[in-house]
Amino acid sequence: MDGWRGLTGAAWLCGVVMATSASAAETYTYAVRHPTFGDIGTYTDRIERGADQWQVDTTLHIAVQVLGIVVHREDAQRRQVWRNGRLVRFQGVTTTNGSRFEVEGTARDDGFVVVTPGGTAVAPADVVPSDPWQATRGAVRGGAATMLSTKTGRLEVVRQTEGTTALLSVHGVEIAVRHYAFASDKRQEVWIDQRGVPVQFRTIENDTPIDFVLSRETLASLAALPR
Repeated sequence: MDGWRGLTGAAWLCGVVMATSASAAETYTYAVRHPTFGDIGTYTDRIERGADQWQVDTTLHIAVQVLGIVVHREDAQRRQVWRNGRLVRFQGVTTTNGSRFEVEGTARDDGFVVVTPGGTAVAPADVVPSDPWQATRGAVRGGAATMLSTKTGRLEVVRQTEGTTALLSVHGVEIAVRHYAFASDKRQEVWIDQRGVPVQFRTIENDTPIDFVLSRETLASLAALPR
């Protein structure tokens, strides 16, 4: 992604989280998997839902080791706030090998203002962050959308394929999902279960697929919830 667009990423939101009343926070933890180095970290979304507002807090920890030596470290803390279906606030800090990068965004009447160390840009009011929860949002579905990189603050137009049904094996459990793909200068994919929860998502960096897989514990807690 940054995760979703790099080794980091931060949050897409589907209609399932647009609740009509306040509820307890939900936590979704994913293992970050590299095809060569195996499990290299964790990615966690904490979601608080309200009547007309919801908030997603994302935490990412990455450490790639070779012969016991950390050759790449990446940590991120991000928050996105939505109100009445619109992104109204974004804050993100990503530290890569000791280098800190901040992104801030605020909704205005005429758009969404993004501030990074490189300057200020204005995105359309319906901008969406590079986050797997966004896969089923109408702003993206069936066409193009402007996407905000949660890591770099970059704005780009992405196109999404309609979700196709599939069975996905996660920790030995076959889960019915819809598979979505997003294309810009790279390919990103997400698999959403029947509850609207991303059970796996993927970003391809330099021809290398980085997978984010819902943890066994989170999957077990979802299975215990009433449908």
